Amino acid sequence: MNLNYFLKKFLRIKKRIFLDPEYKKFIKIFGKRNHHYPKGKDIVIMELVEGNYPFFNTFLLLKNKNLINKNVVGLWTFCIPREDGLVNTLKFFIEFSIQYLIKKKWEKMYKSIGISKIYFLNNDIKKNLKIKKKDKILKITYKKTKVGDLIYDHYLRFFRQTTFKLNDINSFKKILNYTKNMFDNLLSIKKELGNNISYYIPTQTPYLHHGIPLRFFLKNKIATIGGHEDRNTYIKQYTQQWPFDDSDINLIRSKFKKLNNKNQKIQLARKILNKKFRGKKVKELYQIKSPYLIKKEKIENIDIIIFLPGFDDAPHCYGNHVFNDFNEWIQETLIFLSETTIKVAIKPHPWTTWRSHVFIEKLKNKFPNFNWLEKTTSNKGILKKKPFACINPYGTVLHEMAFNNVVPIATGANPYVSYNFAFTPKTKMEYFKFLKLAISRKLKLPKNSKKEILEWYYMYYLHNDDFFENFQRKINLKSILPIDHDMELELFKMFNKKYLNVLKKQFKL
Repeated sequence: MNLNYFLKKFLRIKKRIFLDPEYKKFIKIFGKRNHHYPKGKDIVIMELVEGNYPFFNTFLLLKNKNLINKNVVGLWTFCIPREDGLVNTLKFFIEFSIQYLIKKKWEKMYKSIGISKIYFLNNDIKKNLKIKKKDKILKITYKKTKVGDLIYDHYLRFFRQTTFKLNDINSFKKILNYTKNMFDNLLSIKKELGNNISYYIPTQTPYLHHGIPLRFFLKNKIATIGGHEDRNTYIKQYTQQWPFDDSDINLIRSKFKKLNNKNQKIQLARKILNKKFRGKKVKELYQIKSPYLIKKEKIENIDIIIFLPGFDDAPHCYGNHVFNDFNEWIQETLIFLSETTIKVAIKPHPWTTWRSHVFIEKLKNKFPNFNWLEKTTSNKGILKKKPFACINPYGTVLHEMAFNNVVPIATGANPYVSYNFAFTPKTKMEYFKFLKLAISRKLKLPKNSKKEILEWYYMYYLHNDDFFENFQRKINLKSILPIDHDMELELFKMFNKKYLNVLKKQFKL
């Protein structure tokens, strides 16, 4: 079994490093064209990453009329996770070597679509090292740009932690140096390209390597567009007020009010949401099996259901919360609920990483009196137990539970803040007040909650809010979003089979 595991791992690495026939077929067709090097006006800087789907998105993006005659340069931002210890240091250098080869492969691929010049952002403040409170980290700015939330989330993800350890000075130094170096490199790039930059196009917004370039160019008043990670949008415009992936959560309700045929849109949302609750596949579940499939399993009675997030995920992807991170939230919440007699069930996130899994096992040992469910437990089975409240920081499960008459409690910034069907605290005191009201059955959903949820659902998952028309939407590129790593590796074959002939005719090749 171990031999089989290492063989599969080797074959995956091989696919990541070498150009297979499907890549070569693409280069043969589209790489024949004469691409000009970036000079003069109208320069577009695009964030480049390893991955077939973002490559296709970049390729099609450059075919849009707003970008077709621009001089395009790339910004490679990849970052490698780091952990302490001799073995982990060895792993880091092995991964560093692999990434070097991967980078060379993708240089060839991006060159084939006209990106001949690529800057490498990570060719790899001190007063901040004196910080003694986690919330102070979130307030860190550099060059008048907010970076504290990026630093915090980056530490959790890339240093494999579930909370920020203030005594981890070495890691903090690395992150602060990393932050400084990125700003220095970006300033150098901007100086070299001058005032000729028309657009910056990122792939994502969380963590330092995505978030700093995005905020840097916004700060320098360079139009920043993208949408690769947005739920339904292909090309959106980022702002300094909302430098995050998804739609601006503060504007969702006001935008819906400006639409025509509102009832028709609400009925469409109802149709798709009901399909989801029947266990059918819908667009937003592209990477997981439906959590509403009916399963034969025994579930004890539930008063409050807690849906756990990924504990090394980015907690600040919509803004700040009343807790610094998910680790603090769950610890304090379970201590509070331990002092009550209500029946509490806890379900892990379906994308539980190893670090999250280890942390959850520790929680189980520390709080054995709660009902710890499997991550595959059906939400349909949970709803049959008629819990009266659910708790989750900001996830989609909040609107799902609310639609099924379960009162949802968030922990801070979340996609539902324009509406009243999810209870969003502004302080930790208010959060625990919500819990007390829920326990006493005094926390109630508004009478029009279902209508609010359907409005929100339409705007978040179905509304076309593109900044300009694009080929990605015309061919429905998001329909081939990979559901796992293996599908990502095979995506080129699928793309060539589904779209190659169509695109050859479209671009007259």
